[in-house]
Amino acid sequence: MSENGNQAMETVRNRVSGGHSWNIRTGRSRRRPGHRQEHNETSDDFQQQKGVVPFKTGSTFAQNNAKRGYRHSSQTFRSETQPSDAAWNQIPRRSQSGLQRSGARQKEHTSRTTQPLVSQRTVSQPNLLNINDNGSKVPTDHCKKLHRSQKLDMRALETILQMEPSEIVMKLAAPGSGLNNLLNTEEETSDSVLSKILDVLSKACSSRTNRQNLQHLLVEVKESKFVKCLLPLFIMNIDKPKDQLEMEGTIDKINKIMDLYLTLVDIFPSSTIVVVSLGLAVLETQMSKLQSYTGISVPKETQNKVEKLQMIVTHLKNKKHERTFQSDSYTLLLEDYDESSIENFRVMSIFPSFGDIHTTKKPFIRPNIITEKFADSDTYLDTHFRLQREDFVKPLRDGISQLLMGNDNDKMQQRLDIRVYFNASITSPVCTPKGILYQIRFDTKNLKYVNWETSKRLLYGALICLSMDNFRTMIFATVGHRDIKELKKGVVNVFFNDENRVRLANISQKSSFLMVETTAFFEAYRHVLEGLQEINAEDLPMQKYIVMCESDITPPKYLQDNKGNYSLWALMNDCAKISNLQKPALQNRKQQFQRPVYQRQLVGKEGDVKNILNLNDWPSKENLKLDTSQMKAVQLALTKELAIIQGPPGTGKTHVGLKIVKALLDNAQVWGIGCSSPILVVCYTNHALDQFLEGILKYMTDPLGLVRVGGRSSSDIIKNYSLNKLRSNQRASRACLPGHLKAMHSDLKEKMKKAEEEVGRNASLLEISENGILNESILCEHIVSLHGSSLEAGRPLEEYYVGSEREQSVILEWLGISVINSGPHCMGGGNGVSENAEGATQEEGLAQDLDCLSWSPQAACGDNVGEALMDAVSDDNTLDCFEQEQAERMMEGDNVEKHIQSAHNRIYTMEREAMACVLKEEEEELRDKNEEDGYDQGWEITKEMKKRLKRFIKAELKKTDHMTKTEALRISNLWALPSIQRWSLYRLWVSLFRQDLKEKLLESENNFQRIIERLDELRNAEDEMILKNASIIGMTTTCAARYRKVLQGIQPKIVVVEEAAEVMEAHIVMALTPGCEHLILIGDHQQLRPSATVYQLAINFNLEVSLFERLIKMKIPYVRLDYQHRMRPEIARLLTPYIYDQLENDSSVYEYENIKGVTSNVFFVEHEHLEENISEGRSHQNKHEATFVKALCYYFICQGAKKGLFCIGNMSMLSTVPLWGKIIKELRSHGEIGKALNLRCKNHPGTITTVSEEADFSKVPLGGCSVPCEHQLDCDHGCPRLCHPVDDHKQYKCMKPCTKTLCQFKHKCPKVCSDICGKCKVPVTKVIPRCNHEQLVPCSVDPEEFVCTVPCTKTLQCGHACIRKCGESCTSRCPQNVTVDLDCGHQRVLPCHIKQEVDCKQGKIQCLKKCNAQLDCGHMCTGKCFQCNNGTAHITCVAQCEVQLICSHCCKEKCGASCVPCFQPCKNQCLHQICPKVCSEACQPCTQPCPWQCRHQRCTRLCHEPCDRLPCQMPCFKRLPCQHQCIGMCGEPCPDKCRICDAGDVQELFFGKEADPEAHFVQLSDCRHIFEVTGFDSWMGSPDGNRIKFKSCPKCCMPILRTVRYGAVVKLLLSDIELLKSRAAKMYSEYIKNSVRGRIKQGINCQFFSLLLPRLEDHLDLSGAHNIHRQVVLLSHLADITLNTAQLPKSLRVEIDLKVQSCSKNVTHVTQLGWVLENDVRRIQVFAEALVYLDRLNHSQAHVSVEFMQERKSLDDILHRLRYRLTEVDLNHIRLTLRSISEKVKTPIEWRALKESDVSADICGFLKLSHWSKCTEGHIYYNRSADSVQETFCCPECLTI
Repeated sequence: MSENGNQAMETVRNRVSGGHSWNIRTGRSRRRPGHRQEHNETSDDFQQQKGVVPFKTGSTFAQNNAKRGYRHSSQTFRSETQPSDAAWNQIPRRSQSGLQRSGARQKEHTSRTTQPLVSQRTVSQPNLLNINDNGSKVPTDHCKKLHRSQKLDMRALETILQMEPSEIVMKLAAPGSGLNNLLNTEEETSDSVLSKILDVLSKACSSRTNRQNLQHLLVEVKESKFVKCLLPLFIMNIDKPKDQLEMEGTIDKINKIMDLYLTLVDIFPSSTIVVVSLGLAVLETQMSKLQSYTGISVPKETQNKVEKLQMIVTHLKNKKHERTFQSDSYTLLLEDYDESSIENFRVMSIFPSFGDIHTTKKPFIRPNIITEKFADSDTYLDTHFRLQREDFVKPLRDGISQLLMGNDNDKMQQRLDIRVYFNASITSPVCTPKGILYQIRFDTKNLKYVNWETSKRLLYGALICLSMDNFRTMIFATVGHRDIKELKKGVVNVFFNDENRVRLANISQKSSFLMVETTAFFEAYRHVLEGLQEINAEDLPMQKYIVMCESDITPPKYLQDNKGNYSLWALMNDCAKISNLQKPALQNRKQQFQRPVYQRQLVGKEGDVKNILNLNDWPSKENLKLDTSQMKAVQLALTKELAIIQGPPGTGKTHVGLKIVKALLDNAQVWGIGCSSPILVVCYTNHALDQFLEGILKYMTDPLGLVRVGGRSSSDIIKNYSLNKLRSNQRASRACLPGHLKAMHSDLKEKMKKAEEEVGRNASLLEISENGILNESILCEHIVSLHGSSLEAGRPLEEYYVGSEREQSVILEWLGISVINSGPHCMGGGNGVSENAEGATQEEGLAQDLDCLSWSPQAACGDNVGEALMDAVSDDNTLDCFEQEQAERMMEGDNVEKHIQSAHNRIYTMEREAMACVLKEEEEELRDKNEEDGYDQGWEITKEMKKRLKRFIKAELKKTDHMTKTEALRISNLWALPSIQRWSLYRLWVSLFRQDLKEKLLESENNFQRIIERLDELRNAEDEMILKNASIIGMTTTCAARYRKVLQGIQPKIVVVEEAAEVMEAHIVMALTPGCEHLILIGDHQQLRPSATVYQLAINFNLEVSLFERLIKMKIPYVRLDYQHRMRPEIARLLTPYIYDQLENDSSVYEYENIKGVTSNVFFVEHEHLEENISEGRSHQNKHEATFVKALCYYFICQGAKKGLFCIGNMSMLSTVPLWGKIIKELRSHGEIGKALNLRCKNHPGTITTVSEEADFSKVPLGGCSVPCEHQLDCDHGCPRLCHPVDDHKQYKCMKPCTKTLCQFKHKCPKVCSDICGKCKVPVTKVIPRCNHEQLVPCSVDPEEFVCTVPCTKTLQCGHACIRKCGESCTSRCPQNVTVDLDCGHQRVLPCHIKQEVDCKQGKIQCLKKCNAQLDCGHMCTGKCFQCNNGTAHITCVAQCEVQLICSHCCKEKCGASCVPCFQPCKNQCLHQICPKVCSEACQPCTQPCPWQCRHQRCTRLCHEPCDRLPCQMPCFKRLPCQHQCIGMCGEPCPDKCRICDAGDVQELFFGKEADPEAHFVQLSDCRHIFEVTGFDSWMGSPDGNRIKFKSCPKCCMPILRTVRYGAVVKLLLSDIELLKSRAAKMYSEYIKNSVRGRIKQGINCQFFSLLLPRLEDHLDLSGAHNIHRQVVLLSHLADITLNTAQLPKSLRVEIDLKVQSCSKNVTHVTQLGWVLENDVRRIQVFAEALVYLDRLNHSQAHVSVEFMQERKSLDDILHRLRYRLTEVDLNHIRLTLRSISEKVKTPIEWRALKESDVSADICGFLKLSHWSKCTEGHIYYNRSADSVQETFCCPECLTI
C-alpha cells in the first residue's frame, strides 16, 4: 500500500505539473531538469495496480473539461449509422437562413463527438449583424451584462462558513460569486485558505435542500484546479500532528475531504472517478503514515467513510472496464453497498415498476400498528411508506391485470380501478414555470357518455400510464393541466419526470399508446412518499409519542425555563387585539428578543399567570369564557408538547383552536426567543383552512403577519394574504434579497427565456413536420448541395411572386402538388373577357396567397352528449363541487394555461414560416366554407379533386419507408425522378430532419428542466424569507408535503393541526420538522376518518386509522369537548349514547324556533327505490332520493328555514346495521320517521300537504299551498301566483299586458306591465321631405331623420347609375366593370373607378395578356404584354437551357441565364473505380493496368490511357444458356440474344449484314441495343468532322461510354474533354481577373480581392474558379454597400462597416459558398438601404411630416428584424416595403454591382461544347461565335479544319 501510495503521489506531482515541480502555495510550476517521460511508466504501473485512469489529453475527462453539456450518454438516442453514412457525411449540405437554431445546439456532450451530427456537418455561419472585425459578437440591446465577480478572501470565506448549508449553496452558485476564480487562481494559495475552502465546500455538501444548485456548484468544483491539483497536494502536505488536539484537527480535515469526494462521486460518478480514485490513494497513504507516526488509530467513523469510498471506486472501475458505465447519469446507492439495500424503502422508486404491476407475489407491506408501539423510527417510516405506495399502486395493478385478461366489455370497465383511453399519442412539449408539459391526444369515441364538466377523470395531479406493448414497458406521467374544452376533443397536458422524458426520445409522434389512469390522487402520494424517504430516523420529531407511544407527556421545551412569563389576558377579553410580531434582524435577533415581541393594547396584570404549568394559578373558566371541557382542552394545549383534543359536532373545536392560537400569539415572547419561527396551522381542506385563518385575522391588529400558502382560496378575505400575492407584491421583496440571490434570479431568468425559446422552436418544428409539407429552406441542412442546386433549378422566376404574401415553395412543384395551395380567382363580370381571368389585380393575388396563410385555430365547441350524473341536482352546484376538488389538488402557480396558449400560437406562427403546405382538419373546414361562400367555380381544380389530393398527400406522409442515403447519393437530377421516388427522397429528408430535431429537443428540454429546478430552489429560498417574517403560516396537508423543504428551513416550533382525525398519519408527519417542540391535534375520529383508495388496506392494514385515533387508542392523554352548541336537542339525542357516550347540550340550543313549513323539526323519509349504476366510474345513484332532496331544498329555501334535520333513505336496509337500527328505533319512538313528510302552509296553518316523492311538491310550487295569492300589486293587478310564504310583492314584476297609451294616435304599449313603455314604434306612412318619397316610418321618428330606402336614381359623373339607397350619399368609386382599349391593341375589363383613377393620374393601364412571342432562343415568351413592352423587349426566358456543356451534360440553368459549370456527378468509371467528383472538377485518372484482354491479345497500358490494341476480330467461342453458339466477339461480354431463339430481333436489318449466318454482333453496355459488328465498327470509326462529342447509339442516341470494344475511342474522347475542362478553367480564371479589374475601374474595390486573385494561379478546376467568381460577386456587392453608405453619420456608418468587414472575411475564407452567406450579403444590403432611407427622412422636411410617420415606423421595425437571420421570403417582403418607401421618398439607391451582369456571355461560350473543335491534326481550339451560325473555323495552330 505504501509503495502504491508513493506512486500515486508521484503521479499527482507528474500529472499535475507535466514534469514540473509544483509549489502548492503559489500554484505555479517549473521544469525539473532531466525529467522527461519516466513518469509515464510509473503512472502506467500505478494504473495497472490501482485501476486509476490517467489524465490524457483527448480523454473523456479532458473533453468534459472543455464542454459542459450536461448531456448523459445514456440519453443519446441517435442510432448507429449505416456504412453509406460516410459518403453521405462528406457531401456538402445546402445551407439556408430559414429558422436557424441558437448557439446552444452546438454544445454537445463528449460522447457524441465520435459521430458528427447533421448540424455539425454543415458549415453554418454566425449572425453577421452581431459580429465585429475580430469575429466577436457586437453587444446588442439584448446582450446580457456580465455579473461582476467578487473576490473571495479569508474573511469572506469565514463569513460564508457561518451560514446554513443551504445558504452556502445559493451563495456560491450565484453568478459572480468568485468561487471559480478562487478555485482556479494563479496566485499564491496558503494552507489556511485551502483548509477554509475545504470547510466551506464540505458544509455545502451537507445541504439537504437546493440539490440542483449544489450540482451546478459542484460542476465548477470538479473541473477546478483545486480538486485536480491543489487538494491532492494539500493531502500530501498534511502536517504530522504533535498532540491529540492536532490529531483531531487532522482527522476533521480528512472527514471533510471524504465528504467532498463522496458527494462528487455520488453526483458525477463518471467524470470524477479518476480524480477521486487518485485522491483516495494519496489519502490512504497519508492515513497510514499518520497512524504509524502517532500510534493513534483513525476513528471508526472516518474509516467507514474511507471503506465506503473504496467500494464505490472499485465498483465504478469495474463498470467502466465492462463498458457499461459511460455517463454521470449512473445512480449510486450510498447507504448499504450491497444488493439487499435495493429493497430499502429509501431507494424504492416512487413510480410503479414492472415488478409492481406484474408481480405474482403479494407485495411486502406491514400493517399500521394501533395496539402497541413501533420497533423503531425506521420501521415506522418504512411501514407508512409502503402502505401509502401500495394505496395508489394496487388499483393500477389490479386494473391493468383485468384489462390484460381481455374482458373489455362496458360493464367490466365500469368495475375497473382504472380509466382506459385508446389510441393515445404524445405531441410536442410546452415550457412552463413548473417544467416541461406535454400534450397527449386520445380517442374519445368510447367516452361519449362522459360529462367532462362533472367527471373526476384526468384531474390535476392524476397518474397516467402509457404503453405500446401490453404494459411490458410503461411510461408514467401526471396531469399538469385540465381544460374542459380540450378534454372533449381528447386532449390533456401532462408532466413527465426526467427518467420517463428520456424514454420519449425514441418514440415517434405517430406511436399509438394504450393509456390508463388510476383513480388515486397521485400528486399527494408523491410528495408524501418523497418526504418519508428524506426523513432521517433520528430527526423524526415527537417520536417518543408517535413511535414509542409514551403516555407521559412533558411540557414544551420552551416552557421548561420560561414558565412564569405567561399571560392569559387575551383569552379573557374577546375584543383584545394582538399586534403584529416584530421580526428582528438577524444580527440583532438575540438582543431584540429580550423584550416581548407581542404587545397588548391594554396594559395590566389581569390574566398574568405565575406558573403556566401549575393549573391552580390559572384564571377561572368563567373568566376565560370556556366551559369545563374547553378549559381542560386549552390547559392541555398550552402546557403539553403533544395535545390531542377531540371535538364532537358543535362542541367548538374551531373555537377552542382559535383561543389556543390567540394565547400562543399573545405569549410569543415565551416560545419565540432566539428565532423567527412562526406558528404553522395545518388543515385537511382548503375550506377549513380559510375558515380557521379568518378567525385568527379577527384578533390581529396588523394581519400582514399571516400568510396562506398553496391552493386556491375560496375566501375573498384570505386571498389577500396568499403567499403568491405577497411574493408578487414583494418583487419589492427582491430588493430585500441578498445580492447573490438577486444575481442568481436575473441569471436564471435570462437562461430560462433562452432555453424556453430553444425548446419551443424545436418542439414546434417537430410537431408541424408531420402536418404537411416542409419548406425546402427548413430541410436545407439535410439536403446535399447537389440536390439543393437541382431542386432550386426548378424554381420559377422571383418576379412572379413579387406581389405575393408568401413565396411559392419549389418543393411543392417538385412533388407535383403545387396546385394544393391554389386560391380562388376573381372571375369578373360584364362580358366576361377571358384576359381578365389571367390578369388578377394585386389585391386578388394577395387574397389568393392569404387563403393558405390566414387560417387560425378555432376552439371547437362539442355538444355535451354524456349523461348527467343526477338530472335532479343543480348543474351549478355540481360544477362547484368538482371545481372545488380540482382546486384542492392545485397549488399557486400550477395554472399553465397561458403557456399552453403561447405554445399553440408559436406552432401556428411556425407553420406559416416553415410549412410549404399545411394539412389540418380545421384548415379543410375553413377552405370548404370559403368554397361554399361563392368560389366553387374559381378553383383551378374541383373540390373533389382537391380532397383526393389531400388524401394522397396524407397517405404519403404516413408511410414510414424512405430512400436510403446510398440510393440518394446516386441521384443527380431530382426533376428526372418519378413521383414515387420523389416522395421517398422527401421522407428521407424529413426523417433526418426529425432525428436531428429530437436530439436537439431532448438536450434543450434537459437544460430547461435543470434551470427550472434551480429556479424552484431559489423561489423556495425567497419563500422561506417571506414566511420567516410571518406570525402565522396556513397550509393544507397536501401543501405541507409539497413545501416540506421550505418548512425544513423555517423549522416551526408550534404546529396546530385542524381536522387531524381526517388526515392520514403520514401526511401529518410531513408537516413536522426537527424544530417542532409543540404539536396540537384537533379533530374527531368518531365523526370522520381518513379516506384510503384501497378498502383492504383501510380495513386490514389500518390505513384508515389516523395518528389522532391511533394515539388515543394507545392511551395517550387527550381531552374530549362535552358540550355541543349547534344542534337542536332532537338531533343531539340521535348521537348520544349511540355514537358518543356523553354529549351535553348547551342552553342556547333550547332557544331555537320551530322549522317553518313542516310539522316536525326532525324527520326521516323511508322509501324502497333501488340504486342504479353510474356509467362513469364505480359509483351508484338513486334518482328518487336526488330529485326528492332537490325539491325539498327548494321548498326550504322558500321558507328561509335552517337548523333542522331531514333525511331520506331505505331505512329497512339501514336498520340491518346495528348502529342505524338503534337510531331508527329512537326515531320511531318520537314519530320522526315515515313514508311521507307533512308540510304545513305558513299562511294557511290548517293546510297540510303530504310529500313522498318529487311530484308531490307540485302541490306547493312556491313553498306555500295551492290557494291563489291574489294580493293587490302596485299596478292594481292582482298577484297571479299561488300561495307563497315570503312577502315579495314589492319586488315582483307583473307580466300582464300593459294598458297605457303611447301617442296622440292612441297606439297601445305592446310590452308587459313591469317593462318601461318607451317611445311608440308603430310603423305609419310618412312623406320624406328631402325626396318626397312615402315610407313606413316608426310613429315617434321625425321624417327628417329617417333614411329613405328607395333605390337612388342619380347618375354618377362616369355615366353609370348609383347603386346605393336614396337616403345615402352616392358612391364615390364606381364598381361597374368597363372594357378598356389598350395601346397595344388588346382589351382589359376592370372596375370603372380604377380606370378613372388611372386617367386622373395620367397613367397607363397594364395589359395582362400573355405575350406568347417566339424568342431568339426558340422558346415561347412567358411574360405579360406590359412586361414585354408590347413585344419589343421581352423578359428573360425561363425555359430550361438544355445546351450541351463541355462535359456532355445538358445545362440545367434557365435559358435566359448564363450557363455555369456542371455540378452533376461525373459519369466516368472503369472496372476499378467510379469517379466521386462532380463534372466541373478534374477527374483522378485510374493508374491500374488496363483490364481489356482476350486469348488473342491484351492492352499493356494503364487504365486511363488509350488502349494500344485493336478490337479482336475473332468470334466468341462460348455458348449461351440455351446451349447455342454465342453471336458475339472474342473478349467482349456475350450478347443476351441468340441467333436461333431470338431470330427476329437479331436479323432485323440495320447495316445490311444482319441476316448473314456468319454475322457476329456487339451489344452496347450503355443501352443494350445489338448491332452487326463490322457495320458498327465502320460507323464508330467514321469521322465526326471537327466536333468533339461522344458517339451515340444510332437507335436511341444514348452516348456510348461503357462498351468494352470501343474503350479506346471513349478514352481518347475523355482525355479531350479533360483537356477542355483544363483550358476552360484557365479562361474562366482570366475572365475573373479581367472582371475584377473592370470593377475596380468602376469604383467597386474591395481589399479582399487581393486575397482571392492569387488563388487563380493554383491551377484551379472549373468548380474552384466558379466558387472564386461567386466570392468576387459577393465582395463587389459588399463594396457597393460601403460606397452607398459613405454619406451616413459616423455612428451608423461604423456599424455598417463592421458588418461588411466581418461578412467580407467570411466570404473570402470560406471554402464552399452556401445559401447562408448569400442570404447574409442580401440582408446587409437591405439593412444598409433601410439605414440610408431612414437617414434621408431624418435630414429632410419629411421627418417632421405626419405623412411619413408610418414610413419611419416601418424602417424602425425593419432594422430591428434585420438584426436576426431571416428567410428569403422575409427578405423579399422587406424589399417590397423598401421599394414603396423609395418611391415615396423619391431618392432611390443606385446599386452599381447589381446593374452589372454577374456572368457575361464569354463564360457561357467556353462552357458550351459547341464552341470547341478538334482539327484533323488533333489540335483542340475554341470558337467564340459558334452559337449563332453554323460556320467552319480553322485551327489557329495548323490552319486546318
